[in-house]
Order: sequence, then structure tokens, then C-alpha cells
Amino acid sequence: QTIEKKWQEIWENSKIFESNPPQQYKKGDEKKKFFVTFPYPYMNGRLHLGHLFTVSKSEFAAGYHKMNGYETLFPFAFHVTGQPICGAAKKLQAELEKYGCPPKVPEKEEDEDIEPKKEEIKPEKELNLGQFKAKKTKTAAKHSDKLQYQILLDMGVPEAEIPQFVDPYKWVKFFPEFCLSDMKQFGARVDWRRSFVTTDANPVYDAFIKWQFNTLKKDGYIGYGPRNTIWSPIDAQPCMDHDRITGENVQIQEYVIVLTELIRNHKNNSKVYENVKPEETVYLACATLRPETMCGQTNVWIKPDGEYKLIRIGNNKVIVTGQHAAYNMAFQKYNNGKAMGEIDEVCQVMGQDLINCMLKAPLTPYEQIPVYPLLTISMQKGTGVVTSVPSDAPDDYAALQDVLKNNEGICDKYNIDTSLMKDIKPIDIIEIPELGRSAAARLCEERGVKSQNDRELLKELKEICYTKGFYEGVMISGPFSGRKVQECKVLCKQYLIDRGEAFAYGEPESEIISRSNCVCVVAETEQYFMNYGEEVWKNTAKEALKHIDCYTDEAKNQFERILEWLKQWALSRTFGLGTKIPWDDKYLVESLSDSTIYNAFYTIANELQNGTLYGDKCPVDIKDLDDDFFNFVFDLSTEIKPQHIKYSELMYRIKNSFQFYYPVDLRCSGKDLIPNHLTFFIYHHCAIWSKNPEYWPKGIRTNGHLMMNEQKMAKSTGNFLTALQAIQRYSADAVRYALADAGDGNDDANFKTETADQGVVKLAQLLKSDSELMEKAVEVVEEGTKELIFQAQFYDCASRANKAFERCLFREGMIIVMNEMVKARELYIKTCEQQAKPLSKNLITQFILIQTKLLAVCCPHIAEEIHQTILGHSESIFANFIDQNELDEQRLKFAKYLTTYDQIQAMIQRLRMRYNDVIKQKKDGQIPPKPKTGVVYVAVDFLDWQVKIIEYLSVQYQKGFDSKTVGNARQFALDELKVDPKDVKKLIKFVNDVITLSKTEKEEAFVVRMPFDEKDVYQEYSFLICQNMTLEKVEIFRMGEGPVASDKCVAAQPGRPIIFFDL
Repeated sequence: QTIEKKWQEIWENSKIFESNPPQQYKKGDEKKKFFVTFPYPYMNGRLHLGHLFTVSKSEFAAGYHKMNGYETLFPFAFHVTGQPICGAAKKLQAELEKYGCPPKVPEKEEDEDIEPKKEEIKPEKELNLGQFKAKKTKTAAKHSDKLQYQILLDMGVPEAEIPQFVDPYKWVKFFPEFCLSDMKQFGARVDWRRSFVTTDANPVYDAFIKWQFNTLKKDGYIGYGPRNTIWSPIDAQPCMDHDRITGENVQIQEYVIVLTELIRNHKNNSKVYENVKPEETVYLACATLRPETMCGQTNVWIKPDGEYKLIRIGNNKVIVTGQHAAYNMAFQKYNNGKAMGEIDEVCQVMGQDLINCMLKAPLTPYEQIPVYPLLTISMQKGTGVVTSVPSDAPDDYAALQDVLKNNEGICDKYNIDTSLMKDIKPIDIIEIPELGRSAAARLCEERGVKSQNDRELLKELKEICYTKGFYEGVMISGPFSGRKVQECKVLCKQYLIDRGEAFAYGEPESEIISRSNCVCVVAETEQYFMNYGEEVWKNTAKEALKHIDCYTDEAKNQFERILEWLKQWALSRTFGLGTKIPWDDKYLVESLSDSTIYNAFYTIANELQNGTLYGDKCPVDIKDLDDDFFNFVFDLSTEIKPQHIKYSELMYRIKNSFQFYYPVDLRCSGKDLIPNHLTFFIYHHCAIWSKNPEYWPKGIRTNGHLMMNEQKMAKSTGNFLTALQAIQRYSADAVRYALADAGDGNDDANFKTETADQGVVKLAQLLKSDSELMEKAVEVVEEGTKELIFQAQFYDCASRANKAFERCLFREGMIIVMNEMVKARELYIKTCEQQAKPLSKNLITQFILIQTKLLAVCCPHIAEEIHQTILGHSESIFANFIDQNELDEQRLKFAKYLTTYDQIQAMIQRLRMRYNDVIKQKKDGQIPPKPKTGVVYVAVDFLDWQVKIIEYLSVQYQKGFDSKTVGNARQFALDELKVDPKDVKKLIKFVNDVITLSKTEKEEAFVVRMPFDEKDVYQEYSFLICQNMTLEKVEIFRMGEGPVASDKCVAAQPGRPIIFFDL
């Protein structure tokens, strides 16, 4: 860490990571630059290891491009827009008001289990049908396990300052400085001149965002009007992804509510109608995702022990629905004109009391259908009222059979009158290829479904019926008979709504809790929204995506899916920090919308921020940072307006900077931001620079979440490290080493503390070994095979590692640098030691320099120490570039020696097979003693006829060997080569040996002469033979030399020596 601190100070003083465009640059000039960004972190606390993982992808990419000679810009800013800071400040204020300062919480209250805030309506007692109950609202406040006061204390906030954090702007001033300090200790290669905070706390950035949204509004990308959105009732505003504690990326589930009318004069319905006005009609509100199947209704399901409400929705309509949906509907104007969130309730009723009621249902051919119980209904999804279409829904068919057959006494238990179904049968509504009509009934019978409790089997059958029915089926009933099913869903929905027999309703797909600790709903409100999904804009975004390098097919495919379904996005809200919407300042721009093109702001921030995070030293009057100013700077205009003439020199300079650095070459982020932030990033660039596609993003690289030691990171379990804790515990470069090793793909990555510990040791060992090697190596060494193989190996490693880094495969690249290159170095050292030969200083210097340059991509501190202290360079390693072309040239130059080493390894493996034969257990159970020495014989040349046979077989190999190959080779040898017929047996064996060898060695099996002196080379690497077979000694001879007669060595061939063992 002493080394790291030294180089961090030197880098900062030398400004080596500050990037500036060439003064002579003009738009259109060729430029070798790299601009990389990542989502600026949110400043409501300290950075943790997960932040470092995502930022490391950008930081390593910046390191790679810096080392490869690019003008590299990696900026870093601080996000404070949104609700979380205000929510935390509000929570702290409530704690101080309630418990004092410092807070003293009563012990009993600490133990209370309090639910998130939600309007709840509970029955005072068990209700019978017809009993009314007054509405009661219960609002409960949930607190986390730790008080906000304690959280701040744990994050290192001085206790005396904590009361100041009731002001959200205190957070804005406090945490960015911590973050900046942590990142500097990480050794981040950032141009800190370009840093800033968001919101109106920074009037320069505030002006930039106002320009952005004025431009979007002017060009028609922003709409206003009623729309459904996820809504926080406590905050009375939309709750977008970054405003949530739980439920990020949860969308709105859209249902069609089909109104099935309780027949007024039917005796079974009389008690229900006693509670409503004469002019009112009561409907069971059936929530469905398949309105096109309503022509197949045979009955309606309710949950017998479910609690239902009768609520007025308007136009003399009273519906029966569960409490969950009633609450959501009250935010969608289905509440008879009452205030948002207020339910116009008639009474409450149990599901049991609705059984046997009779209904008139839309589209079904039956005049009336009954209400029956279904035990599996969830009261937290939809309305708790479900239509039954047994012909094409396996769950409905199974449940209906339970009723009709009184399985497990269900009719007796719930007083079901099955006579109500005597004239009702399942209706054929869909024809499906291969399955025919009434697919659910058919599959349930064929697969042996016994009851509605066969959950797994029914789930499987439901998938079959839905998929095949929806995508392949044709309607044979209802108003759209004859059309494909998938065409009818939207048509039938609108048909029912137009007839007043249904309405659209939305609710969150799953629970969402806001940062204010409130359970969210879906609300229809008048609001500003980004018009994502608009056809022209969407198609432009799709075109941009075609040219974006997403690094993996998985990420590209996900972007394509998101662009297909992403629709309007709420832009405005009233609570939190941010920039006010310039044309309607009672609203703020929400946090995901103000963070879409700030990459462009980075290119000019150093000049406008002028060394501060808060823009308070801007050389331009804030009032002059208007739309005309930014239009010129960001290349949307060529005209400098009169009010800006005094800034013309500055404006040309920063415009030149934007034109040089843009577009963004790489945006790194977590994969969880693909559904929102990253897709918005594409959309907004296409909108602002719709006529300048050269400014659209070029690359987006996503990663998974970071686990630690294969467990989810969580403070509550102790499996958690802040960035600072990790750096102090392991050192910056060891953390970097472990982050690179954590994972390259989109799957969740794993930071192993064991790897970080190993990183400390490995990097220290590298420092020590490089120093020792430079002392041992000598200037002039006659280069032999071992030197050529060493060069071949390390240039091959270097070329592959650098290419892996180019594709952001940092784990793969570091494995090559720290494992494969080290193995190549150790092999060279060992070979020299075995021959008592000195190390070549020229080669050792080359090797260390190249390895160090590559190491600098991920571990820059140790790399800089080696480069300057050990290798003696006077300038930074970041001024000593890697040349990929040179690496490739050197790799090609020495490629044949890689083959030489591969052939050495293949030779050893063949000798090992012979060794295994010698030591294997005998048939009588005896185990032979292991040999101690070996004598290897190599053949220089094949016999003439063998050469001709090999050449013949090489030609046949290209065509493909078949059953006639051996026979044809025999005939060729007899006819063309005039081989003596009495040697045919030897010939056939040779042919079969070559063919067998080709199965594993491919073209290498047809080499007729080795490109090196086998005896000399094998002698250099004889220690590898000894290691592989645990021999004490091995000798290498050519045939005709050594103690064994030549006639006993005839099995030896070029590239395929033989070995004799001795005890």
C-alpha cells in the first residue's frame, strides 16, 4: 500500500489521466480516442464492493486503451437526483423528533414488527351478507432494523454532524467527497476535472438538463395526459425504478375486467341486491388476461374464504372485488368520483355467500351461469374473481370436474348446487392443430388429471394449451370466429369495453415498496411522460442498436426485447431532489430521465465546472447557459447568438472537445439497467442527435451482480465490504486482481476473499522475482531453442491477453498474464538451470516489460513500480504503449517454435504411454518396480517407401479416409513403390499407425521430417521427461548411437521417438 500511495501521488501531480483533445483537431479528422463511462453512483452512502466491480469494467477498459495509445477519457460524477436522499433525511428528522438526539428508542418499540404503509380495510368482526361496515384507515410506519441515525454513524459521519443530515443538501455536499477519496485510493484512472454533482445543487448541470428536456419537448418526444403509472400513495407521485426499496423493474400488469352481471330477480342473488340502490346493478368483476376466450365461459370462480367488497365505480355500477383490487381501482378513477385513493364502499361480503349466485356473462351463449368455489385463487392478484373456460383452461376443467363429481365432498362442504350446471357443457371455442377442439378437456383426460390439486401436471398442461392455443389456434366461436387467436386478444378487449361490458385495469406485477416505505399501486394521473415506444422513435433506436457492440448476444437480445415492449415512462414527480421541469416548475425530472446523455456533459464539464463539483466557479453566467448555448456546443447549431459572443472562444473550444470525444465508445453497467437506464440512453441519443447518428453510442458492456464468497452481499449477514474496507484490507491492486477474476460475463460474478489474499501474495512475488531476474540475467547469451520457445510463448500469451482485454474479458486476460506467462517464464528458467546456462537479460527484459504493460490494464500500481523501479524507465508505464501489430508480428515470427514446444509435449505424452505399459499391474497381480532411468532414441528420417506412403495418405486424408483406404494404400505401395510382397504385413501396420495417429494429431501425423534437431531439442527439455515419469536420469541418442543396437530401434520415426527403461 506504500507503493500504491506513492504512485497515486505521482500520477495526480503529473496529471497523467487528464485527457484533452488535440488543439488542431477538426470535426471529421481521423481520431484515435476512447471515451468510456459508467453510471454515476448514488450519493446516499459510501461506495461498496459492488460499485467497484461495475466501475472496474470501465476502469480496466480505460487502462487497456491508455496502454494501447488511445487518447483515453474516463470521467466520474456523483448522482443525487431522486427520492432516496430526501426519504432518508425525512426518516432521520422523524427519528430525532420522536426519540431525541441521540435517539433513545423504547425497548418494546424496537421489537415491534410493523408493516410497510398501506391503506388497509379490515372487518371489525365476521360479517354476514348484507351487513354494512364503516371504513377505517390504518396507517402504520415501518422502520428498518437500524435507525437512520445509526446508519449514518456506521458510515463514518461524525456524530455531531448527524442532525445536519435532516437537510437533503447536506448529503449532497458530504458523500461525494468520501466517494472521490475512495476512488483515488483505488487508483482510478479518472479525469477528476470533469466531475460534478447533479440536481439544482449544481446550476451548470441543472441548465444542461433543462436544455435537454426543452429540446425533447420541442421535438415531440414528451407527452402529457392521463396514463397509468406505478404510484406511491404516501408521496403522491410516480415511483420509478430507482425510487423503490423492492420491486425494481416490476411493471404494470394489465387486466381486462369483465363485468358478469348478477341477475337482479334471481332468488339466489336477492341478498346481494338488498344492499344497493334500486337503480344500481351489481357485477362480479372478473379479471382476465384472455378476453378472447370469454365466449367459452361456463361459470365464475370465487374464493370461498376470501373477503370481498361491493364498491361503486360509477354509472350505477357496483362491482364485487377483492380488497387488493378495490384499493388499486380507487387510484384509477373506478371509485364513483371520489378522491384519488378513496373507495366508495357499499359493504363487505365473504366468498362463501356468493356461491350459487347466477350471472349473465358477456359473449357466452348461456343465458345464465353459476358462481362456484375455487380454492387456489389468490386475493393478492387481480380481483379474486375468475372466469371459467374449461374447454381451454386445464385448471378450470379440473376444478369443474371436482364440483360435478363432488370430489372430497366439496359440494357438501360449500353447499354447492350442481343442478345449476345441468344444461351447461364446455364450449368449443378454439381449434388447435394437433390438439383439435377443447384442448384442456382432452389433455386432462389423456394425462390422468384427478383433481385441481394436481398442481405440477396442471401447470404443464396450462403451458401447452396457452402456447399452442394463443399462437397456433383459430377462434371457432364468438364475434371473431375464423380469425387467429393472437389477433383477437386486443380486438375482443376493445369490443367488450365499447359495449360497456368490461374495463381496463392495472396493478403492479408484484409488490413494490417505495423509498418512503409505502406499498405502491397503479394510478391514473395527468402527467408528463417520455413517449418511448412511439413507432418512429422506436425504429430509430432499433437502428442505433444494430450498430452498438453489446459484447454478448445475450445482452443484444435483451435490448431488442426491451425496445419491443417499453412504452411511455413517467417523467415528472414532486418529491425528491432534481432539476425542475423548465416549462412547469412544480414538477421535477425523475432520476432515470436526467441521467441519459450526461456523457456529453463530461466532454465540456472541465471547462464549465472549473474545478468544482457544484459549478460555483463557472466562467459563464448561469443565465447565459440557455438552449442556444448548448445547441451550439453540442453541434445542433452553427450560430453563436449575440448574448454569447463574449464566450465565443470558450464555446468553440468546448464544442471541439465534444466533437472529438463523442460518441461514447463504451458504456459499462449492470445488466439490471438494460430495461430502463441503458435503453433510455439509446433512446435519448437518438432523439437529441436524430440528424447526427455519428454521435450515437458505439458500445454497451453489461455485467451481473457481485456476490462475495458465493453469497449475496448483505450488511445484515456481515458478508459485505465497503470499497474502503476492501482496499485497506487487501490493497488496491489485490482488490483489482480479485475483481478481474470475479467474472467476465452477464452471470452474477463472485468476489473471493481468498483470491484477494492470493493477489497480495502473487503481486508481491512478481515484484520480488522480477527484481531477482534482472540481477541474475546476463547481457550476451547465445540463443538456442529454449530462448526461441520462450519468445514464442510469451509473445503468443501477450497477443492473446491484449485481445481479451480489448473485448473486456479481463478475467481471461489476467489468467494469461498471471498464470500462462509465469509458466512460460518458469519453464525458461528451469531449462537454463538444467543446462547450467545463464538467463538472457535481453529476453528477460523483453518479457518483464511486456508482462508489466499488460498487468497495468488491471493492476497499475505494481506495474508502475516494476516499470520504473525495476526496469529503470524514467517515464510512466502509461507513456510506454502496447503495439498489438508488433505483438502479432512477433507472434507470427516465432510461431513455429510454439509448434516445436507442442511437439515436445506430444513426444513426452507418447513416451508416457510406454512408461504406463511398463509399470502397469501384471496379470498375476504383481506390480513391477518403477524404472529409474530412460534412454530415448530418435529417428532422423523415414525410409523412402514410408515417406511416399505418408505423402499418399496425406492426400487421402484431405479427401477423407474410408474403409478402402488401407487396401488402396497397400495396392499403391505394391504397384507404384514396388514394395516387396513379403513386407506387406509391415506395410499394413505402418499405414494403420499413421491413420490412427491422424485421429489425434490431425495434419501433424503426415510430417516426414521434423523442423528441428530432435536430439538437441529433447536434450534441452530432458528434465520434463524426467518430471513426467519420475525418472532420475534420461539420455537422448540418435538411431545408431548409444548402447542399443539400431535393429532394436526400428519403431522410432521422426517426431515419434522410442524409450527404453532401466531399473
